[in-house]
Amino acid sequence: MKLPGIGGFYEAHSSNFTKGREGNTPQKFVVHHTAAFESTLRLLWQNPARNGSSHLFIGQGYYEQYVSLLDTAWTNGNWQSNLRSITAEVRGDWRGYRDQATLDSLTEAMYQSLKLFPDLTLSYHMDESTKTTLCPADLKHKGYALECWNKAKNRIAVEAKAATSPATLRIDIPDKKVKIIRDTNLWDMSFTSFAGARAIKALPAGTIIDVAGIYDHPLSKSDYYLSNYSWNAGKNWGINQADCEDYIEPKPTPPPTSVFAPIPAPNTLPAPKPPLPEPPTEGAGTLPPIPVDLNGDKLNEILVIVRWIKNLLAKIFKGE
Repeated sequence: MKLPGIGGFYEAHSSNFTKGREGNTPQKFVVHHTAAFESTLRLLWQNPARNGSSHLFIGQGYYEQYVSLLDTAWTNGNWQSNLRSITAEVRGDWRGYRDQATLDSLTEAMYQSLKLFPDLTLSYHMDESTKTTLCPADLKHKGYALECWNKAKNRIAVEAKAATSPATLRIDIPDKKVKIIRDTNLWDMSFTSFAGARAIKALPAGTIIDVAGIYDHPLSKSDYYLSNYSWNAGKNWGINQADCEDYIEPKPTPPPTSVFAPIPAPNTLPAPKPPLPEPPTEGAGTLPPIPVDLNGDKLNEILVIVRWIKNLLAKIFKGE
């Protein structure tokens, strides 16, 4: 049996779980935590030498499955507990907690499990194992898993209340948000006449609502929205659809562009150097001019230069 809504079923190796439950049915939803990713668990449970498995992996916005809910996963370190448990590895770190998206997935997995097995109770690895373990750490000690469990139970309660009220509740709708366009009320959906309708609270225009379901009430021409808040709180409350419009999250505003012209990048070429001043042609400190070989003979030019240097040195050492 597969849990509704799973992201994938990656069956564990047959040497890592037991077919059937020896006549038992699931009685507990047992929470574990893991620092591993789902890809790691797939490899572990498909390794014939692993000697272990779990029913579910709970991730950030999804969950997946490895063992049928009608079969026995080897997870709790306690055979009798394994026979009666649905086990879930919740992605996190050593503290047993990671992010709200993962907890939302845990709530959904608990909710789907409770729909299949209404008598399930919540438990934790540390309370089931015959050996000492800290698992699932903060998921138990800080109440994160219990909060998810209560939300899941409340969702079941809302559906049960709706089943006995005139309104028909549908929850198989895409995720959406709506904005209230005028001041309105939140209504108890169990009313059987408009005169007996009970307003729970006033809701101002502009309020954004996460929609979890839609009520179809036979007395009303328009449907009513069940908010995610009411669903998680176990309240059979609705908001008239006529007072709402679909809401789309605004896209992030890009940073403003400058009104000034862009500053050009600095020139990477070196600035031209100013020309060197011409040497003085007369006066103190001047050197005698280098004579020019009028014949243009290269060897003669060299000899002329050598003689010039020789004469220059002679003048220097004579102090001229």
